[in-house]
Amino acid sequence: MNQLPKWVLANPFPAIHDFESLTVLEQTARLYGAMAALIKEYNIFSETMTKQLATFSENEKEAREDFQHDMMKVVRQLMCGGSASGTPSVRATSIDLAAANWTGSGNLYSQVVQIDGVTENSQVNLAPSVEQMADFYDEDVTFVVENDGGVVTVYVIGQMPQKDYEIQASVVEVYK
Repeated sequence: MNQLPKWVLANPFPAIHDFESLTVLEQTARLYGAMAALIKEYNIFSETMTKQLATFSENEKEAREDFQHDMMKVVRQLMCGGSASGTPSVRATSIDLAAANWTGSGNLYSQVVQIDGVTENSQVNLAPSVEQMADFYDEDVTFVVENDGGVVTVYVIGQMPQKDYEIQASVVEVYK
């Protein structure tokens, strides 16, 4: 986290109007700053719970440890998706987006993509490289992914991309 700019760590939760005025790279940095703040709060919570356990009797400690274990399982599921056992279900894949396959007009284009194993509960997150993010900035495009009942559509807001892209993505099972 020390490699993030100080302005990210100082204010990871910008106002909505401020956030939209930032470049994609600045927005990404702000989001990473927000995640760092959440992780810090989680660690403080965990340390506090550990200190409180030291003051309880053995029976109370066992009950609190069971409760803490159950709560941490829920927190893990909320933070990164996962199975009922609390084990995250995250996998990496790549998405091929051919320039010739975009449909739409104006400043909204879309492509339906096939990703093996995607369910209606899958959340698909794009993870473009720095070079790809620079291309997106130069082309004035923003990518958004939607999963509608297991059908994954990638949308582009801005100009229609003129290049083919293979973008890394993560698929997270989100349980409702």
